[in-house]
Amino acid sequence: MKNNIVNHYDNKYSENAAVVKLEEIKKVDTPANRFEAVLKYFPLLFKGGNVLEVGAGNGNVANSLLINFANIESYMGSEFSKPRLESLKNNIHDKRFSAVELNVDNIPAEMYEKKYDAILMIALIEHLIDPLRAMQNIHKLLKPGGFV
Repeated sequence: MKNNIVNHYDNKYSENAAVVKLEEIKKVDTPANRFEAVLKYFPLLFKGGNVLEVGAGNGNVANSLLINFANIESYMGSEFSKPRLESLKNNIHDKRFSAVELNVDNIPAEMYEKKYDAILMIALIEHLIDPLRAMQNIHKLLKPGGFV
């Protein structure tokens, strides 16, 4: 089953590894979509530190947060799809950014060595095979006082 899912997303995003110009999401008073909502509400909870974005997609959110928040010490963007992962690596050039292939249903043990102050999951939960287990795994990645 998981190979079918991997193949689905790799095929779906097979043309996404190219270098593209990312769009900066602007901060607005009244968000009209989930991406604008991240820019508005993220700073209310985030006081600085390390960020993990699960399912970072095309990188627009990561890029926008890195542009707007100097208190981000490190930002790891993760992707399940290899083409999307390559796109993240090719398109985000901030020294605080790194990209990793990650399946939150099965997080590698070594990943638990680093803890995060914030973990972002934007329009992601419906894509998980086992959302409860994934959230339990993600919780183990948080620092005390961190948030998802």
